[in-house]
Amino acid sequence: MSANRAAGSAVGRHTRRDFLLGVGLLGLAVPAAHLLLPRAASAQAPPASAPKQGGTVVLASYQEAASLNWILIGSPSGLGFMQMYPMFEPSLRISEKLEPEPALLREVPTTQNGGISADGLTYTLRMRPGLKWSDGQPCTVRDWIFTWKWITDPANHAVGSLGWARIASAEAKDDTTAVVKLKQLYVPFVAETLAGWPILPEHVQSKTTSEAFGRKPVGNGPFRFVEWVSGDHITLERNPYYWRSPKAYLDRLIWKFIPDRNAVLAQVKTGVVDIGVDYQEAQIPELSNIPDVNVLISAQNVIERYHFTIVTNEDVKKPHHLFGDARLRKAVTLATDRQTIVNTVLHGKTRVATTQLDNTAYQNPQLKPHPYDPVQARRILDEAGWRPGPDGVRTKEGTRFSITHSTTAGNQTRETIQALVQANLKDVGIEMKIVNFPGPTFFATFTENGAYISRKYDMVGVNGGLPSLDPNIRLQYHSAEIPTREKPNGLNLGGVSDPELDKLLDAQLQTLDNAKRKEILWKAQQRIHDTCAIMPMYQKLVVNTVNKRVRGLKTIDFGAVTSIVWNTHEWWLA
Repeated sequence: MSANRAAGSAVGRHTRRDFLLGVGLLGLAVPAAHLLLPRAASAQAPPASAPKQGGTVVLASYQEAASLNWILIGSPSGLGFMQMYPMFEPSLRISEKLEPEPALLREVPTTQNGGISADGLTYTLRMRPGLKWSDGQPCTVRDWIFTWKWITDPANHAVGSLGWARIASAEAKDDTTAVVKLKQLYVPFVAETLAGWPILPEHVQSKTTSEAFGRKPVGNGPFRFVEWVSGDHITLERNPYYWRSPKAYLDRLIWKFIPDRNAVLAQVKTGVVDIGVDYQEAQIPELSNIPDVNVLISAQNVIERYHFTIVTNEDVKKPHHLFGDARLRKAVTLATDRQTIVNTVLHGKTRVATTQLDNTAYQNPQLKPHPYDPVQARRILDEAGWRPGPDGVRTKEGTRFSITHSTTAGNQTRETIQALVQANLKDVGIEMKIVNFPGPTFFATFTENGAYISRKYDMVGVNGGLPSLDPNIRLQYHSAEIPTREKPNGLNLGGVSDPELDKLLDAQLQTLDNAKRKEILWKAQQRIHDTCAIMPMYQKLVVNTVNKRVRGLKTIDFGAVTSIVWNTHEWWLA
């Protein structure tokens, strides 16, 4: 479904005010899937027989989760979130039409049903009665309220507040009803805080740390935790306390960790692995020739991006000695031949990215990717006082233009691209040293010096999209979201700090008129683009494989790799 059609559909079912206060915004932010390649709507043709109970599905990932506690993961599009998703039911689920639908909550709050006050500041949450956690204990709105308090306590190291910090108060009227008051109008509250995100069990999490819970979680989804053998596998089993009827059909899900995508592919070919996730675009031709396997491909709101370290690790008010200067960020961007990377490494299967809102209805169509222009890059470096030294590396006042770049080790495509970027930068007099880490180390928290978030390295390469269907990019680009030791829960990885951009990102959160909000977001994208706050590399395709014996599997065009585990309760084996 296109973004515009989704928006029109949502408007048709709700009043204009309902639309603006939560539900319809999801429709407007729907990623424009199918822009690049078509994909199957489900993993197989409709089954000829009824679903059967029993059996085990084996999923393989080249990257192991750092934690199975969702508050330490931060993004719903990552592999870690995918590995824990079958264990946790969200407050509201994202439907196949990319709209919120009831899950733990028995209805989507709107002004029409009394769930949202006329001023948009008060929400009444109505949870299903009789819900239980996977250990058999009751799951109530008090767990929802506990989750809010736990996430907003800095001692618990939540990676992103995702709207929870906007709550002024939350009061339980009984086990199934809570009244939540916001500090101020926050347009994305339904899309960002309620839809797609789980809650924590107070009776378990209150007695342990976030990190310990992440090693042995208690959830309320279709499957429950059995064991985690580091470096090898995670086993889940059917949750007998899951609220849906019927429960999950499968007995078990097993995640196998295979550090190399090609090794994953080999086990998919032999049938040892039923589902392989997050392949590279370069592997699509080979994947398409595997018998008895379906290849699912979609273009979502996910981009591969290079984050510049703009402020220091120790002090967010102190600019990075190189990339605190927007001119140098632009020089690096102009020196990087992203189109050749797409054409060669990715076999032309995708396109160079422009902004964080690529493939959404809010993308600024006036913006184009910065071109490959090493001549202009050299001119900028010359004008900024960086002159080539005896070995070709530029220097200024005794400092060499030498940078470190980090990404996930063992990712062949990323490492090939790194080598090409390294050569591009050398061509203009910049030395780039590569320092990569295994996934769990790379994605560790700020306090653990995780490479992707700690600003210990000058550039990092990761992919990501929006944390919800709402187009709120404040989380990635507002100075208040820069992670620090005192507040390690930000998602502004490189430390973008721009007062003009901050004003725009704050304003869009309180703008009910959608046309005006889009205008503000266009200006924000322009600002990010002009200051080269990040270097968007390419629009990442979501590529997964599913053995045809796995039936009932459906995916949605949101959530990147997480979309493959969207409906595990309906999976069964032929």
